[in-house]
Amino acid sequence: MRKKLLFLLVLALIATIGFFVHVYVFGGANKKNGNLVVYSSPDGTVFINSKAEGRTPLSVELAAGTYTIKIIPNSLNPARAESAVPWEGKVQVFEKTDTYVRRELESTENESGGEIVTLQKSQNILEKGKGEIAVKTTPGEAIISIDGQDMGVSPDSFLNVSSGVHDLSVYSSRFKRRSLQVQVVAGHVTTAEFALGVDPDFEKKYPFGTLVEASSSATLPNVPKTTRAPTPTSVPEKVEVLDTPTGFLRVRLDPSLSGKEISQVKPGETYPYLSEENGWTKIKLTDGNEGWVSSDYVKEVR
Repeated sequence: MRKKLLFLLVLALIATIGFFVHVYVFGGANKKNGNLVVYSSPDGTVFINSKAEGRTPLSVELAAGTYTIKIIPNSLNPARAESAVPWEGKVQVFEKTDTYVRRELESTENESGGEIVTLQKSQNILEKGKGEIAVKTTPGEAIISIDGQDMGVSPDSFLNVSSGVHDLSVYSSRFKRRSLQVQVVAGHVTTAEFALGVDPDFEKKYPFGTLVEASSSATLPNVPKTTRAPTPTSVPEKVEVLDTPTGFLRVRLDPSLSGKEISQVKPGETYPYLSEENGWTKIKLTDGNEGWVSSDYVKEVR
């Protein structure tokens, strides 16, 4: 009886040691891993450091580090797969968080686009319960909109963003607009890297080359900016507001997209001309205030 009891105690000790090894050795290592989630359209086979891991959509646990990811299209629709080019890029995976890769594989690399979204601890001092959004784009100098508000030009970062889900959109003339939802976590920075694909139908859709001024709406169509004719040597007395896609023209305090909006004017209205600077025209409003409007949406009246 005593030998049997001793044998059971030894088994219990072995089981206890095994449990602690599993939790504190293997379990501790797993806590340092992150998840890589990959989407593509059309669907494709995902290679991680040259090793095939499966088809998209794919979610795989990896140790924190940088990986070479390649997606080769293999859609169930052969015609679509044959017309799409593969994608390859470097992706960084962080501990205890998800890294998202989304790619739209088109017929050429220039037309293909996508996003890489990562989450990590922010190095900046943030308010309690707030996070950070960082945006990078290729090409650069794309307009960044967060929750429908134009916030700046890439690359840029935004501190003290409230925790939760936010709509993020980027746009650059002659490229397809890209939009997605990002999760902001308190004390962390959500980094979104956008690759903007060239719009092949751009000239067909916008043959007159009109420009939509960046506005508070993140859903404006992708339209280009035209080259303005040389300014006449004589100074006009007034300017008339032209038609705009939004039905109005924003008047800003300063001659830039970041200038504060102080009023709105409508097509057909005329205002005294004051001056012009870098594609912006200064006018005098009916209430006596002065402001700047996009020169692309006004014409001179003599």
